[in-house]
Amino acid sequence: MAARQRPLARLRGAVARRRNRRAASGPASRIESLLARWRKRGRRWDTRPYYPAILDIAGRTAIVVGGGKVGEGKIEGLLGAGANVRVVSLTATDAVRRWAADGRIELELRAYESADLEGAFLVVAATEDNPTNVRVFEDAEARQMLCNVVDVTHLCNFILPSIVRRGDLAIAVSTGGASPAMARRIRLSLAQCYGDEYAVAMELLGSLREELKQMYPAPADRKVLFERMVYSDLVDMVRAGEADGVEAWVQRCIDEGPGYATPEEHRAMLESARPECKLRFQPLEIQADRPQADDRVSGDTVNGR
Repeated sequence: MAARQRPLARLRGAVARRRNRRAASGPASRIESLLARWRKRGRRWDTRPYYPAILDIAGRTAIVVGGGKVGEGKIEGLLGAGANVRVVSLTATDAVRRWAADGRIELELRAYESADLEGAFLVVAATEDNPTNVRVFEDAEARQMLCNVVDVTHLCNFILPSIVRRGDLAIAVSTGGASPAMARRIRLSLAQCYGDEYAVAMELLGSLREELKQMYPAPADRKVLFERMVYSDLVDMVRAGEADGVEAWVQRCIDEGPGYATPEEHRAMLESARPECKLRFQPLEIQADRPQADDRVSGDTVNGR
């Protein structure tokens, strides 16, 4: 028996070596070699493992230091999230002055002071004066406040991603500060895949939550129900305006409940579902001894880092 197995083992070894040679000369290997050469030349990017989160800042105080064009964009984003915005700046754009005149923000046209941060939840520094930016960051750190200095990653304890927003759906794109331009390009690509039908879908699904909690108290049962609803043609029906079809499908899912299929059949349904947005390419997969990118991903954009 052992003698018969040796040729098979040699054949398997040869196949594995051939596969490894192909991988070694493939696209991933060539790109890894390029990165290695760049590192030797001193071209490297030392990132950090940011923790992605969605903040509820409605009713909280946010300070913006700088009322120029960049600060104007930050103010607009904070107002959209329901924050109470105070602006401290030597100058201000017409829009910022108009918001102040309308009572939407507080505006003080003067130099920044450390006391401006008292009682605030977060601060955004949008000035072109580096000493002021450094001072804002140090003052915020001393108070353990959230602080973002626009386009100066090392003076931030949080960064702002580029956002695709469709109603309650928010898809965040962050490059960890490596390339805001790439974050913007990815955001624009995503915006073409996810239209306003997703805003409608979020409202439809959200409106069912309380009702289904009453009918199916177990979270695992509701999970099966919602997965069945969304791993279907639901969004396509919304996109086509098929209101009767949407209502019939949702009601069928509710009536048949989580027991519509066995757990194995339900899992197979999830695995066979087609992707929401078909890629025009095969993604490159690089195996490297460094942390791999994870899934942490309107035009509304804040920093777009």
